[in-house]
Amino acid sequence: MLYDRDLGRQRGRRPGVVWYDASDLSPFCGVRSDEIVDVFRTFLDEVQVRTAAALTLPMTRCRPADCDELVRRIPRWKGAYETIAQRLRARRPLMIRRELLDELCLVGDVACDAGLLRPGIAFAVYRKCR
Repeated sequence: MLYDRDLGRQRGRRPGVVWYDASDLSPFCGVRSDEIVDVFRTFLDEVQVRTAAALTLPMTRCRPADCDELVRRIPRWKGAYETIAQRLRARRPLMIRRELLDELCLVGDVACDAGLLRPGIAFAVYRKCR
């Protein structure tokens, strides 16, 4: 929703994202930081925890919806069209403005601290319970 709102402010951009499927994920991606933190809190004394990326990490798993329109504009010469089109469709990054990134980080951090969202990344220090 925040990304679509930001795109609405830019001329010539169409809102929306296309989410990637899970076929390229590592098995380690199934282990979520927020779940590990909960388990560690149960069995260990927490010294320090820092969380981040509640809203920014999911944006690495999608591409802009208007990517297909960009692909159609590529000239069909020298057989390079298919290769370029496949690359654009496969991994065209979301290009977001610095202001939107700052807003996503701030809103994500506040929502995590309030317990409304789970973090995408957690860095923590624990020690054995006494």
